[in-house]
Amino acid sequence: MFKIEKNKAILPMPPRINSKFGLGKHGKFFLNADHKEYKNSIKGIHLENRFQVKPKEGDVSITIVFYRKMKRGDIDGPLKLLLDSLQGVYYNNDSQIYEMHVFNKTDGQWPRCEILVEFLE
Repeated sequence: MFKIEKNKAILPMPPRINSKFGLGKHGKFFLNADHKEYKNSIKGIHLENRFQVKPKEGDVSITIVFYRKMKRGDIDGPLKLLLDSLQGVYYNNDSQIYEMHVFNKTDGQWPRCEILVEFLE
């Protein structure tokens, strides 16, 4: 269902941002389980597809197309979790992203995000 190529991937949509953090007993914030699970699943999908690339140094250009069930919510909501989840896969830190293009489309049958990562010289 989800597939990986050299610098392209079709991945599941990130969970909603509204539930990203929980508040612990001592007033400290923590990453909720569904967000941790998403980050781990992205790495797992890449491993399942035998995607073995060392994260690169230097500037990165990334194109992201979100296919949502319905065109609701902000386009930047799922963005941060997706970019964080790709750290250690394509790049070491999302601060390496020099250029980014994000598109918001609708597909009620198969919500997903498609990414293209290019390494700039």
